[in-house]
Amino acid sequence: MEHIDKSAGDFWISVGSPLLTSTAGRSIPTDSQLMLEYLTNDLVYTCANWNAASVAQVPFRLYAIRRPGQKPVSEFSTRHVPAKTLAQLKGNPNFSRTVSRAAAVEEITEHPLLNLLEKDNDGLNGCQLRYMTGVYMEVFGGAYWLLEPGPFDPVRRIKVLPTQRVLPLRNNDLAVVGYKYMPALTGAWIQLDRQNVLDFRFPAVEDPYGGRHAPLRSAYMQAELAAKFAMYENALMDN
Repeated sequence: MEHIDKSAGDFWISVGSPLLTSTAGRSIPTDSQLMLEYLTNDLVYTCANWNAASVAQVPFRLYAIRRPGQKPVSEFSTRHVPAKTLAQLKGNPNFSRTVSRAAAVEEITEHPLLNLLEKDNDGLNGCQLRYMTGVYMEVFGGAYWLLEPGPFDPVRRIKVLPTQRVLPLRNNDLAVVGYKYMPALTGAWIQLDRQNVLDFRFPAVEDPYGGRHAPLRSAYMQAELAAKFAMYENALMDN
């Protein structure tokens, strides 16, 4: 792996966060350790898959906001948004302001974006796409989609990249300016443009702009601390 000094410009970060590798004397688990824990610990495997399966059951939905004076959507098939759904949208802090100002909200049922998200993408349909994204979020704290452009469409296919084989390229301010990815069985890194990668993350407190904090990371460190405390208690009782 190529490492470039910060003063020279862009550089690769090989872990979830470049700012913290240990805390209170405890090392932060690497992606390899988190993967091993997921594959060998039945409780971790069950919890991560359970949460991911719950996410996968929620279908993608697309809504159109109509401003006062605007005509209804005519290019695509739409349907009425029930009052309960509209109330949920208004109650969501991500959408409340926009939805509250709208004259009407319509759900678009047929659209190229929905077709892209639900079609077979490298063997993964829409449900599996959501599922694998959820698994990577639970285990590694982040997931990456590669948006592959087509000859006639802006995006012809979505490829889920294994998080453990993706590294962000950072500038001197630690902002992410690109990525590199190692495809399976090649052993060689390829560089990806930032505009072609969707980055889903649980932001790390110590590095909110590029780091990721996996739920499994906190559980792993707590379990490690509990195991050390149990060893200390046993040694104390033996003496």
